Amino acid sequence: LGYIEEGMQVKLTLNSDDKVTRIEITAPAGIQGTVTYIRTSGTKRIMIEKSNGQEETYYLADSVTVKEGSATRSLGYIEEDMLVELTLNSDDKVTRIEISGRAYVSGDVTYIRTSGTKRIMIEKSNGDEETYYLAETVTVKEGSATRSLGHIEVGMTVKLTLNTDEQVSRIDIL
Repeated sequence: LGYIEEGMQVKLTLNSDDKVTRIEITAPAGIQGTVTYIRTSGTKRIMIEKSNGQEETYYLADSVTVKEGSATRSLGYIEEDMLVELTLNSDDKVTRIEISGRAYVSGDVTYIRTSGTKRIMIEKSNGDEETYYLAETVTVKEGSATRSLGHIEVGMTVKLTLNTDEQVSRIDIL
């Protein structure tokens, strides 16, 4: 019973007293996160950042199904910054990758607060303004250079990478 986790799909067999006599796991619990690295040749693997900020590497099974909604995609379709859910087999290898979206938004900075409840507001290309809260640790990049959060100014065009909690984990100055 200790093997069963929340999120697993199970089929229960009951006896005449409505007591469970058998539990069959029909689908393991999925692992959700943002793709930070993928290798599709040689020793195939995928690295994801989970909502707690921890990065984990998973090896890919010989045959991996990639789905985006009802569409089937190739393994080469997977890119960094995609939000995914991984399904593992009993050998802890990835057998299925479900793409649930992209984990970034772009726009022009209209407001930034770097202390207290840290947040950034951007105006997207469609004219909508949106506020995003910053994760505990935020990486700021300008090209290959690492910058401090204080380097961000109103008017800059940025790409915000969001974690699965919809918090900003990385800001790229464009």
